[in-house]
Amino acid sequence: GNAGRVPEKTKTRRKALAKTRKKPLATTLDKALSSRNLRYLDCQERHQAQETLSSYTSSQLRSIVIALQGKEICYGNKMYAISSLTKKGIVDYIMSTTWEPAHFLRSALGQDKPGITFAKGEVTSALRFERKFWTASGGRKRKIPWWPKDGSREMETLMEAFESVVHFVQPEGGTGIHLGNGKILTCAHVVSVDKDDEGQDPLNGSQRIGRKKLVMFPSGKILAAECVFAMETEDGQFDCATLELQNPAKEIYPSTSELENKETYKDLSAKHRCFCVGNPSNIDLESAESGNNDFEPRVWHLSNGMTHGNSQNADLKGCVHSCWTYWGHSGAPIFSDSGKIIGLHSSWDPDTGARLCVELECIREFLNSQPKSS
Repeated sequence: GNAGRVPEKTKTRRKALAKTRKKPLATTLDKALSSRNLRYLDCQERHQAQETLSSYTSSQLRSIVIALQGKEICYGNKMYAISSLTKKGIVDYIMSTTWEPAHFLRSALGQDKPGITFAKGEVTSALRFERKFWTASGGRKRKIPWWPKDGSREMETLMEAFESVVHFVQPEGGTGIHLGNGKILTCAHVVSVDKDDEGQDPLNGSQRIGRKKLVMFPSGKILAAECVFAMETEDGQFDCATLELQNPAKEIYPSTSELENKETYKDLSAKHRCFCVGNPSNIDLESAESGNNDFEPRVWHLSNGMTHGNSQNADLKGCVHSCWTYWGHSGAPIFSDSGKIIGLHSSWDPDTGARLCVELECIREFLNSQPKSS
């Protein structure tokens, strides 16, 4: 009667193996960045986060790193295979590349209250062109003369724009904007990993697709996002990427922003009032000595200026704007005075100090060329 029958234990084992084989990599990576695995980011104290991470298995820790960086990481200024690091080494790496940036962003949100500064229109003044170079004005913050009154419909629109700006939770900073339906727009070069060589980034953007990042909204909420489309050119005319927020079914999406649709903004050679909300980053990349910057506010930083036409540098295309920006502003939206997106801050010209943004029509072309499945 039992001849030829497969024992129940064997059946169970085969089913488990089949499920393991069929499981796509994306599903595994999604679990790696689940809220359960990312709970260490909610720890306010360093020792608490370290203890939480130390309670994870080595496999859990590696899955988090692989999801965000791949199997090769930069640790102590050297490249290593993640498999070669000890558990303590992996914990240290995760702390420095995710918990520390997240802790800085959240602490600055609570202490600096950038939302209040934004509502008041207290701003870092526009750059000035003097002696053939764009320089920061410096001095105390001032209020934007044309800023709408608190409580007005115009102010509600601007606050919606502010609340749709995200900061990337990574040491090098980076900024993006939520367009709605869980779609984040940023610069392609923000979607980087340790193994990317300086000056040798993939120019077609395809290698950035599938990479995952952590982003924070002004509420302090951190969500995982995956790059689904990217387009970049060597001259900087296109430097765009879209990411989709993970686990969308259980999340209530925060505020959204949209592209400016007024015909006048198609011609950025004309001067238009604009403002920028970005993440300066707390790392001073312009100093050989270690130390942090002390911008005010340090996060969701408001600056204003004007558009000044196309770049005159043949090797660096884009629209020149005079909003003050710093390293972590890459991917920050340049807004019109009505709170609509007219550009995406992407780079600067080291010869003139000019800040450059991807033009509105290039952003529109990028979004229209994105596959519908993305």
